[in-house]
Amino acid sequence: MTSFFDKAAGLVLGLYARLLGASVRVQVIGGEHLDQALASGRSIVFASWHGQTHLLYPLIHGRLDMSKMVMMVVGDARAGVLQRFAKTVGIAAYPVASEDQSMAGARNFLRLAQLLRNGRYSFMTPDGPNGPARVAKEGVAFLAERAEALVIALGGYGRYCYRIRRWDRYALPLPFSRVYASVRPPITLERGGDRDLFFRALSVELDAAVEEAHRAGGE
Repeated sequence: MTSFFDKAAGLVLGLYARLLGASVRVQVIGGEHLDQALASGRSIVFASWHGQTHLLYPLIHGRLDMSKMVMMVVGDARAGVLQRFAKTVGIAAYPVASEDQSMAGARNFLRLAQLLRNGRYSFMTPDGPNGPARVAKEGVAFLAERAEALVIALGGYGRYCYRIRRWDRYALPLPFSRVYASVRPPITLERGGDRDLFFRALSVELDAAVEEAHRAGGE
């Protein structure tokens, strides 16, 4: 059962994200990649390195139909916070523990892949929830393959942010500030494709997105 404190924390995070969506100005690099992907009608998995969720929320809020978004949340003690966050911003959330090798864990992943089909979207942090930083895990490859989705790497940067001192340097941008967001060309993973090659390509694109956003912001 989700505790009162988990619900309150998730609500605060969600309201903060909505404030960012309404107030932050976003300068987009590579917006044509997003436009083309949305016009294709295919399912899309948006990916960023962990710690950039709130930096990129204004882009997602401003350019996507949030009613078509589904999100995987880690299925542990943090699930209550993240589910409340997702509900507050209008995203359907499904708890899935990436370490869960049981049939239930597999069914949850399959359910999420099925929900992604037919032009829906998801957002993932491939190195989350506990790191190590910038090392992608299997979940994003599973969804890309099973949902036949485009995977689009995103990167963000804001000059005026509070950065939490932990492994991912989680960035909390100030309301009414400016955020620079980079959108990279989509990549895919075909059924039975080379996952190692996919992970290398995804890591390159995620790093490039962060670097582009930093350059746009003058760093």
